[in-house]
Amino acid sequence: MDRSIDLILDELKKSLPFEAVSYHENNQTKAFIKNDWYEWWASTVAGSLYKSEVRSVTIEPGQYIVVICRVWIGEVYHDGRGFEDLTKKSNTSLSTLVDLAEAEAFRAAFDKFQMGWHNLGKYQKLNIPLAASHRNCIKCQSALTTEDVNYLRERPHIKNDYHRHCIPSHLDR
Repeated sequence: MDRSIDLILDELKKSLPFEAVSYHENNQTKAFIKNDWYEWWASTVAGSLYKSEVRSVTIEPGQYIVVICRVWIGEVYHDGRGFEDLTKKSNTSLSTLVDLAEAEAFRAAFDKFQMGWHNLGKYQKLNIPLAASHRNCIKCQSALTTEDVNYLRERPHIKNDYHRHCIPSHLDR
């Protein structure tokens, strides 16, 4: 393998910008990186050596969708597989489900290059909810701590973000 490709592959493994990490609205400890960031990072680091394609889309009506994608960096490539279960998402359009499976497939392919591992790994190793760094108390407007987020998680009836000491007494039971 060309030495420059080795350097590019090593560079891809470095941290993406902090703002590349997002979290799921319904599970604020589950961090992820959107495909746009992966594509931006790959094209920034590898330039014209980066390319990608959808290799196949399989739709089994009423059952599932499987999408296979491939990402190349020079001559090195990885395939990723995305899956959507049609039996659980009957109210979602077929084109949206194909897009979701395709996004999952590209994330899986980028993951095989170890892209984003530094960004996401620190949340797993330290067990720090990402949400704590992006949430502010609605009363005092300052950032929530991990302890605040954990305290709120134990009290699902509190729907807004508060520091433990800022929670109105009628809510903190």
